[in-house]
Amino acid sequence: MPKSEGLSSISQRNASPSVTGRLTLAGREREPPRDANARRIAHAREVASHALAIQAVEGGDREIVTMASLLHDVGIKPAEERYKSSAGHHQEKLGPPIAGEILGNMGVEERTIAAVKELIAHHHTPGRITTKEFACLWDADCIVNLREIAPGMGPEKIRALIDRKLLTEEGKRIARELFLPDLPAGGTP
Repeated sequence: MPKSEGLSSISQRNASPSVTGRLTLAGREREPPRDANARRIAHAREVASHALAIQAVEGGDREIVTMASLLHDVGIKPAEERYKSSAGHHQEKLGPPIAGEILGNMGVEERTIAAVKELIAHHHTPGRITTKEFACLWDADCIVNLREIAPGMGPEKIRALIDRKLLTEEGKRIARELFLPDLPAGGTP
């Protein structure tokens, strides 16, 4: 995927425009996010972009990957309101019904809604779902979240974290390219 290609163009080219187009409407290029909601939207768009890049190599249902990656954190705000916490287990509990309602209102098939809800219900709990779609979502979310912690880590720790946490070879390749650009693909510094 060319670095300049955004989520909107990828989604429109490769997934159902009727659903994905509406989900990515907020994904049009804008100025940098300033508030929590804008940051969450930017996070979801970036996760979706990486998830789609991973899916293009690893396989899986592109529509499910797109929908799940765009909606994976939809439970954060309700979790903060209800529990005063955005902890992963709260997101996994509150996010699926919200995603189901959004997708149902958009006319998405029940089978697809169920698959997306299942991914969202476990997106902080690796090992419970072993589908390609989950691996794409998990790796993409890890890649985006790694940006927050990588600056405080040395290259050896970053490589170990990538090798230990990420599930797909393409996800690992992308993470190494982003966070270990000066290191050989399989070597150490």
